[in-house]
Amino acid sequence: MNNFMNINFLFDKVKVYELIKQNQKGYICVVNANIVVNANKNEDYKTIINNSLFNICDGSIIASLYNKINKKRISSYPGPDMFIEYINKKEFISAFIGSSEELLNSLKGEMVKIDKSIENSLFYSPPFIKDVHHFNYKEIASIINEKKPNIIWVALGAPKQEKFMSLLLPYLEEGIMIGVGAAFTFYSGQKNLRRAPLWMRKAKLEWLFRIYLEPKKTLNRIRVEVFNLPILIYREIRKK
Repeated sequence: MNNFMNINFLFDKVKVYELIKQNQKGYICVVNANIVVNANKNEDYKTIINNSLFNICDGSIIASLYNKINKKRISSYPGPDMFIEYINKKEFISAFIGSSEELLNSLKGEMVKIDKSIENSLFYSPPFIKDVHHFNYKEIASIINEKKPNIIWVALGAPKQEKFMSLLLPYLEEGIMIGVGAAFTFYSGQKNLRRAPLWMRKAKLEWLFRIYLEPKKTLNRIRVEVFNLPILIYREIRKK
């Protein structure tokens, strides 16, 4: 485990797989620059992030900064990549929590094409509630526990999904929750909800594609990162 910008990361994909195979009960956070910034601005949120089994590095920005400061060569592990990789493994019983009923139905149709056993998986759309403390976690957990999943994919968006996972955890009997943000959207098969082309992802330009799709939302996030990351970078360099 590596602590970077006050967040505990696991950068080794092989180790990630080995730990998931152990089928511990807990949750995994998929952390990008926006989450790093918000966690450092909110101590309670940072505690939630670091109380996870481990965190994977979703953003190429964080990976690049880590490499430059520590003279390493790690790469990011985006949530959507992890999601589809583990679906393709066909090793785990999955549950899918989040998004709308319509999108979940589309996602199910696409996932069954990869793994027919997913036909029997749980696809659950929680009621729309702004305050995560108001969910009926006991009821949601009982629905999940009936299916006995190994992996519970949670797509509610940050910071909601991380808080949701931490509050749901005490009621679960087993399974690892993984917060994957927009992964359901990207793999739902709906043409208007798509991910950046592969060449843009390889060139670390996925943020540019997101500006094109959601300019206001993406630019607000970038603005927050631009104002706050330099401070975190400076503090990280001073540790050396």
